[in-house]
Amino acid sequence: MKFSEKLNFLLNLTNTPNNMLAKHLSLDPSYISRLRRGERSVPHADYLRSIASFFARRCTEEYIRSALATAMNQPAISSMQDVDELSLLLFQWLESKEETSGSRLETLLSDLSQPSSANASKRQAAEREAAKKDGQDLRMFYGMEGRRQATIALFNLALQQPAPGTLLLFSDENSKWMLDNSSFAQEWSTLLWQLILKGYKIKVIHKVTRDIDEMLDVIHQWLPFYTSGAVEPYYYPRLRDGVYKRTLSVVSGKAAVFATSIGESMETTANFMSTDKLTVDSFTNEFYSYLALCKPLIRIHPAKNIRLVLPELFAFEGRGGSLISRSDAPSLITLPPRVLESFSHTLADQVTEDFLESFSRYAARFEEKLKTDPVFQIIRLAEPTDILSGKVQIGSISTARDMEMFYTAEMYIDHLQNILRLLTLYENFNVFIAPDEAEGYSLYCNEENGVMILKEDDPPILFEVTESNMVSAFWDYLNQTIQYRQFHSYARTAAIQQIRELIDALSSGESTIKTREDA
Repeated sequence: MKFSEKLNFLLNLTNTPNNMLAKHLSLDPSYISRLRRGERSVPHADYLRSIASFFARRCTEEYIRSALATAMNQPAISSMQDVDELSLLLFQWLESKEETSGSRLETLLSDLSQPSSANASKRQAAEREAAKKDGQDLRMFYGMEGRRQATIALFNLALQQPAPGTLLLFSDENSKWMLDNSSFAQEWSTLLWQLILKGYKIKVIHKVTRDIDEMLDVIHQWLPFYTSGAVEPYYYPRLRDGVYKRTLSVVSGKAAVFATSIGESMETTANFMSTDKLTVDSFTNEFYSYLALCKPLIRIHPAKNIRLVLPELFAFEGRGGSLISRSDAPSLITLPPRVLESFSHTLADQVTEDFLESFSRYAARFEEKLKTDPVFQIIRLAEPTDILSGKVQIGSISTARDMEMFYTAEMYIDHLQNILRLLTLYENFNVFIAPDEAEGYSLYCNEENGVMILKEDDPPILFEVTESNMVSAFWDYLNQTIQYRQFHSYARTAAIQQIRELIDALSSGESTIKTREDA
């Protein structure tokens, strides 16, 4: 958790207003607000000690201690009586910057909503000498540094080709040869972007039996390339013995780099690069034979297909099993079908018509799901002024550029009232209002069915994850987020109150606008 998230958690858990903490610290309440939004850096140690002491004295109730113990991963807090001891633990927690799998996922997800810093079109990479055969069909490189040299040589050779081809990549060896050297990782990234811009297609087989943190590091490294639409990621679904490990990189028809190591030992491994056609063809066949045993790690639906795959996203929300979602707007699945149907005359193409006609079925299926399965939605509400001025788009459907739809105040009120109806009818339905800024993506996780991630900025992309280790990581991350919010005893009541207040504000604002128009 970031410091701002920890502070929000403590303030909500103890039902403490900003001005009370500000008074204790002799600070302006607006400063506390900025800390909560992450707009100010972490206070220095003296302030952190004072904050820790303040909350240690307020964490007296049993349910608060229990929530705190879970959040801080300190079971002893549940029965701790010594305020000074609790204050010390709180100080250490507030001060800590330890990165967890959850924070790694936050980093990974935030990259979905940010323009890629690895955009090759803006890179000014230095000119590189092309790899030379030196009159030989086989070259040898040794150890991890040799692996890096062989990889750069292969990429440079691929860039030399007059026409783009296919790059085939697989390694189940320890990834430290790539991740532990930042200058190499930068060069590798630059060259890979150049290959993609040249028109190369890339098939990569990831090892998913790694430690979860190592796996997330690898996925995070590859994430910008996934968004290009040029990369197809796969994984082998069964366990390997882990004794003999293999690396194979092939530029189809041109060259191959290959190596084998034992266990974790790579320091003295020999890495071979061959440009012999028969050898390259042999390794190409080996790769595709292995690929036939693999499954897609992440299915990637690029921008041009978003409108066609949105029904898959809505169908996903209606499948059996507990569902947790996080989005920058109220979920489209809770929108009354009549609101979408009102757009049918302005978007009169067949794909749109088919979608609008079938949406009511998705909404009905979702409501059936609420009778049996828990659903938790973390959403953001738009500002009344933006809604009243017609600036707020209707959820994920507007991600498709040719299907942009904007709320009227009446439509937004209809949507909010339908959410209130679902909250009233179904105990399984839970909504939490996120106080933080927009993330730029929507995340849906069903522990039994996988993960859907919709990157909503330009270009929009839908990611579908079914690999069990990654699904578990996302589920744990979102479930932990839900637990933090649930510990605030009024979470559900507070959401209902906020929704009603926004309805009142919109109704009042709409009346004012009509009065001005009549005048």
